[in-house]
Amino acid sequence: MGFAVASFVYAVLTMTGLALVLTRIGWFASLVQIVGGCYLIYLGVMAWFASRPAAAAQQGVVASVGAWRGLRMGAVVNLANPKGITFFIGLYAVAIPTETALWAKIVILGGGFAVELLWYGAVIFLLSSRAARAAFERFGQWIERAIGSVLAAFGLRLIAEKL
Repeated sequence: MGFAVASFVYAVLTMTGLALVLTRIGWFASLVQIVGGCYLIYLGVMAWFASRPAAAAQQGVVASVGAWRGLRMGAVVNLANPKGITFFIGLYAVAIPTETALWAKIVILGGGFAVELLWYGAVIFLLSSRAARAAFERFGQWIERAIGSVLAAFGLRLIAEKL
């Protein structure tokens, strides 16, 4: 849901023209990218330290993130990704003229949000299958560490691009 909300925010910004303003304020775009990179590094480090041995997972030790925290984390991660706004600027700026009726923009935004929810819902459904859970119980520590390493690397790359 957090990823879909962030995508919706970017879509609204693009359709209202605010994304164009944000892209023209170079220092603000750089600041957002650096802060986003720092957050990705933080998430990567936390994934390394939070990963637990497979034996603990088999004993029923399950970390509960909570709906609000999960929503917030998903939204922040997606909003911190500069590729998100770039995607929507490229898509909507070309495909939807500024003179498009408000009702049509609302329908497009609603459809886009529905597609985001369906996509992320399908991913959640597939990854929560018995086979996927069994694989995670067996290799979870290494999966979390690999994801943490990738997040930290992306964060470092985002920061390096602006320094």
